[in-house]
Amino acid sequence: MKTLHFWTIKNVLQNGSQYNYLIEKGLWVQATLLAREWVVSWVALQWGSSDWLDRKYREDAIEKALGVAGQRLRQLSEEVPDWFDGLAKSEEIARLWDWLDSLRNNLAHCGMRKDAADIASIERRVKEILQRLQALMDDVPERALHGGRVVIDLKGLYGELAKLDELPIYLEQAKELAGEGNEVVLTGQAPIWLYLAVAHALHGKARRLLSTSPTTGEVPNL
Repeated sequence: MKTLHFWTIKNVLQNGSQYNYLIEKGLWVQATLLAREWVVSWVALQWGSSDWLDRKYREDAIEKALGVAGQRLRQLSEEVPDWFDGLAKSEEIARLWDWLDSLRNNLAHCGMRKDAADIASIERRVKEILQRLQALMDDVPERALHGGRVVIDLKGLYGELAKLDELPIYLEQAKELAGEGNEVVLTGQAPIWLYLAVAHALHGKARRLLSTSPTTGEVPNL
């Protein structure tokens, strides 16, 4: 199961050997990228509207919001989503992201810019990362981040007609699609007996199980 507690991320950055190893070995690019991903995960923890490991969610929703929030600080943009402004320490996280983005750009362009920072400045800023993250480590909700959301269209299990004598086949397909420890959403046109059988088969395998339809929306399976 892809489950990661926020304080595990905190310990990696603050006390763990992984981040210190990157600094000691002069792996500044890796250290900066790790910090940026940490910030994205911090926002995902605070917002909590989707799967924190989903690439589209991280890049198209969270990173985009962080980018425009950073631009707003420099009066280049004001199109910041309402949900971002509702986060605790939204201005601090925007400033940190803008600072990290500048550092990342300096590293990524390898000094091939007129305004490129010198090596001493980059090294100093990389070593400041942990200190700057410290402000976000306080007052964080004590909860876990879970990864994995799978949508299973039950209609796709049987095709034109659901046959009771082929139920074992449908259940094996559903279990394979569901995987282990994911949030699973059941949907699609299917008989009630198939919904019930699949839900029972996924008990203990799915972290959270829901059913959805255009009329009811998402309903947790108890």
